[in-house]
Amino acid sequence: MLLLSVEQQAAIFGPRWNPDWPAQARRRYGGTRQWLQYAERSAARGPAEWQAIAHAVTGLECALGDAMDAGVTPGSPEADQLVERHREVFASYFPLTRQMQVCLGRMFEADPEFAAHYDGIRAGLATWFRRIIDADARAHGIDPDTTTWE
Repeated sequence: MLLLSVEQQAAIFGPRWNPDWPAQARRRYGGTRQWLQYAERSAARGPAEWQAIAHAVTGLECALGDAMDAGVTPGSPEADQLVERHREVFASYFPLTRQMQVCLGRMFEADPEFAAHYDGIRAGLATWFRRIIDADARAHGIDPDTTTWE
């Protein structure tokens, strides 16, 4: 089992990384199938693999902020590509369905810590991100107002 030290986590994930986040996530999601998948994958990763994931997440977040600034609208091909990229990047943690992604989008906007994270990248990004996820879901026959984690 390869576990990163707090120092390695800070070096890989950057100065905004909070070493308490994994424990918080375990308390919140520890009983789920997705947490088990995340834990199994995490245990097998070394620093270089984590660095690649961190780089992908940072690149995605920058692209989201840039797209919002550029006026990319929900439901546009550019927005849909970002939603797909998000699903691909986060699939490194566990398989992510469109329904799960809608639930994450809700959480990114509603949870104060997640909203602060995204809005710290660009003011209003949490809401814009949820809107592009919802528009993509609708285009795939999913009602974001009623979908559940499945």
